[in-house]
Amino acid sequence: MAKIKPVKLKLSHGELEIYSIKPEEAGEVLKFMEAVTRETDYLIREPGELQLTEEAEKDYIKKQIKEERALFIGARVGNELVGTLGFSSPPFERYSHRGSFGMAVSRRYWNYGIGSHLVQALLKWAEEMGMEKISLEVDAENLRAIKLYRKFGFELEGILKQSKKMLSGEYRDELLMARILNERD
Repeated sequence: MAKIKPVKLKLSHGELEIYSIKPEEAGEVLKFMEAVTRETDYLIREPGELQLTEEAEKDYIKKQIKEERALFIGARVGNELVGTLGFSSPPFERYSHRGSFGMAVSRRYWNYGIGSHLVQALLKWAEEMGMEKISLEVDAENLRAIKLYRKFGFELEGILKQSKKMLSGEYRDELLMARILNERD
């Protein structure tokens, strides 16, 4: 099962818990995802584009828990879900050594280290699972996120030109970044 052992840390805003998302949190996760989509345009979707039912989200979470090379974790301050990170690995043997992730943190909780704690939890789990490479795509204008990923050893592997087309018609590039966990000679 793809779960992590919960971690509790002290923040100035209260106690932070990093843990595996549970199926019964599906409704809260959907509300969180819609809220963060309205807070920033760095994420992959526009507000209102997430058209999942609570039951479909619950099924997705159950699938992630059963999937050996997938992970869905949350960050909670008190009773509030303030961040999520989802990781998945392609189902093919040739790609079983790697996977990619996406992350979101509520704007109110930016600059409190929550993204760092989510990435740390992912990297610890990935190393325990024997993963060798972790990758991500990040909006080229999201300098804070790029700085965070570099802090954890992620390097630029490529630029996806005009990867996102905003409602305004403006195009944005995305950076493909990755970290090799088990460097081979």
